[in-house]
Amino acid sequence: RKTESLVYNGTESIDTPGEMLAIPKLYNDLILNSTRAKVVLMAMDGIRPVQLPPRIALALKAPVVGVVTKMDLAEEETSERAAMFLASAGAKKIFKLSALTGQGLEELRKWLEDGAEL
Repeated sequence: RKTESLVYNGTESIDTPGEMLAIPKLYNDLILNSTRAKVVLMAMDGIRPVQLPPRIALALKAPVVGVVTKMDLAEEETSERAAMFLASAGAKKIFKLSALTGQGLEELRKWLEDGAEL
């Protein structure tokens, strides 16, 4: 389901629309909300990767982890491009996931449960 606006899910998560990274005047909202986070998961579609603002993670107040999604559908070249864009944005660690096959989900869950150390 597409995120239309900021969604606060109790104390567990803050979901933000991806467009917030595409519109510079919304960066302040991202920075402000990152102060409430233990970790920022920056998701990128593994089929249609898009360039992110380089080093945007430096402005955020929580460590940034990249997540490449749709690995069951993505080709190697596009998923690698997505990972490269996330790294360029400042993601310190990158997970490759598929909600359909479960690829990478257990690894991400365990990493988060273990304290999300970068």
